[in-house]
Amino acid sequence: MRIQHITTIAALLAALVIGCSKSSSKQHEVLAPKHKQDLGAFVLLAQTPTNFSLGADRSCTLVGKQATNNGMQLQLDFYSTNADGTVDHISEGDDTVQGQQMAYRVWDMMIFMKPTVKTP
Repeated sequence: MRIQHITTIAALLAALVIGCSKSSSKQHEVLAPKHKQDLGAFVLLAQTPTNFSLGADRSCTLVGKQATNNGMQLQLDFYSTNADGTVDHISEGDDTVQGQQMAYRVWDMMIFMKPTVKTP
């Protein structure tokens, strides 16, 4: 009876090891963005929309608001006009530190910026 338990446990352990050691032959491909746009360092006037051209019928509108402890809240709206005239819109909100380098991946672009917010 005891040998039967040991044999059963050994068979289960072997199946577990063999099952876990198999690696998938399917690999996931991560595509790098085709375009990069660096907006650089800039100052936003609090609660005032600021527009940036991203080239090729694309744009970004940013609205900033100061927060506590040198922080800021950003509302980012990205627009892209398609060949048929329709407009794709992506909206994001972000809480971050003033003057911190930021990066956003939108469509086939990587957009870099270093914003601060100033209250009038």
